[in-house]
Amino acid sequence: MQIPAPPHLSLFVKHFIYIDLLAVQEKKYRLFPNGNTGLVFTLNNNKFRDANNSILPYSYVFGQLTDTIDILIEGKVKVLIVVFQPFGLHQLTNIPGKELQNEVLEADLIFGKQVLNLHEHLTGLSEIEDIISVTEEFLLNQFLKSDTDNNTDMPLLVRVIIEKKGDISVKELVAYSQLHERKLQRLFLDKIGLTPKGFIQIVKLHYFIGLLKSGEDNLTSLAHEANYFDQSHLIKDFKKITSFTPTEYKNKQILAVNLIEVE
Repeated sequence: MQIPAPPHLSLFVKHFIYIDLLAVQEKKYRLFPNGNTGLVFTLNNNKFRDANNSILPYSYVFGQLTDTIDILIEGKVKVLIVVFQPFGLHQLTNIPGKELQNEVLEADLIFGKQVLNLHEHLTGLSEIEDIISVTEEFLLNQFLKSDTDNNTDMPLLVRVIIEKKGDISVKELVAYSQLHERKLQRLFLDKIGLTPKGFIQIVKLHYFIGLLKSGEDNLTSLAHEANYFDQSHLIKDFKKITSFTPTEYKNKQILAVNLIEVE
């Protein structure tokens, strides 16, 4: 279940994802890059494990991904994921995005002991409306006491890339922003944790995924609509980011757009 962020949080929170399912046997799910970071709360006693069989914390933060992460799930699963805007985690913490790239860290290392109190509170709630409301209050308090310089350049640049559906070059972005390319690179790595080119590629791919989920089967037609040069370029980029072909992706069980069952 995807729940939109309220207007007063939408500057740094994109949406919430609530997952409630029963995995009768162990299953592997793959998380791939989508240009956003997240804060995860496991709301019952079931802990996830990664591909190395290491147990993940009950609450954790994941930074910008440039590669896939495999998660092993078995039993009853009840999870809340706060999906931040591409620059949202930096706005809350002032931690350079590049320092958290591909990192999965215990939430209290990022947000302090109060996030552990939040997690304990959430596990005692049964209604999703209450869970979301309490989490929203925590996030707003974090934002109000943050001392981050909320530069307006980043939201505007992200918005233009999304409005262009990723069909924009770094050179065009430089011209739009009127920033030197090196400064633009530093800005993206600091605020988002990705290079401008890397972020643009992810936005473009996820626009294609949206088209793919609409039911159209003609990959050549979809590749053209998403402004890929041809179908082979599309498949190459798709496999690079997701590790699957478009057809394989479409046939998988999907928990979230970028979280799918592997086996």
